[in-house]
Amino acid sequence: MNALPPFGPYSPARHLRYGDETFQDAPGWPEYPAFDVDIVSCALPSGVAWLFSCLLELRVPAWKPWNADSRLEWQPRGEFTYRYWCAGDPWSRLAPALVSGREFAFREQPVPRFTHGWPGAHPACPRTILVVRDPRDALYSAWRRDEADTGLDGSSPDRFITYANGCDPGLDYRRADYWDRFHAAWFRYLAGKEYLVVRFEDLKRQPLDALDLICRFLALPAGAGELMRAAAASDFDIVLRVDQALVSRGVFDRPINRAGTVEEYRTTYSAAMQAVFSRADSATWRHFRYGPFGE
Repeated sequence: MNALPPFGPYSPARHLRYGDETFQDAPGWPEYPAFDVDIVSCALPSGVAWLFSCLLELRVPAWKPWNADSRLEWQPRGEFTYRYWCAGDPWSRLAPALVSGREFAFREQPVPRFTHGWPGAHPACPRTILVVRDPRDALYSAWRRDEADTGLDGSSPDRFITYANGCDPGLDYRRADYWDRFHAAWFRYLAGKEYLVVRFEDLKRQPLDALDLICRFLALPAGAGELMRAAAASDFDIVLRVDQALVSRGVFDRPINRAGTVEEYRTTYSAAMQAVFSRADSATWRHFRYGPFGE
């Protein structure tokens, strides 16, 4: 089963390799022969880009993120050191400090694979971090992004309902069912394995605590000062400003980021909008600590 196409910037050097999932089986660098941890999120906005940015700041490499071929953007300098360069700095809309000319002295481990893939899409890693977001907020955010891409204002409940009940090309289930299917599949796959669930809501409410938990899971030594600097460099207000600046410079036609908030659905959903989840798998929702509307 294939995931939805990934959201995010295209690498100017190489396009995303959606449809060629084996491309992300290995990092593709002699110093990094294999990935050792999957950082998984569904192809709906989930806040995982914040973690992508923080780990880069903590000197953790991010090869082929979300199946993008960014190999030509990294210049090896020896001893796990790489210089980044890419015209326009498009990835800075996700990781603000990922700009041309910056040199990274990466750690040897961990070697994460940032993926929207379903279980079994790639050779298994010994550890998995699953980043999740309330399905109502995730779908709403994806719809708002789709509206922006088509020049609409994200204000019509009827258009949201049509979007949620529609199917993406090549898929035989509704967008409103995607979150359930994806996370239920990972829930089953991870049984008995070493994994960590990271919730968007915790990243927003307690970012330093969440980042510390992630680092401990990865056996990544990072002091309080390092965590604070990584989080500060990845702050969402900075992301919004960089995204707008990239649009002003003509790198992109429009921004993709918006001020996603915790439990946004409580102030945006009508009863009819909530009804698109009437077939939701309550066991999967509750496993990730998301209850029915109103809880």
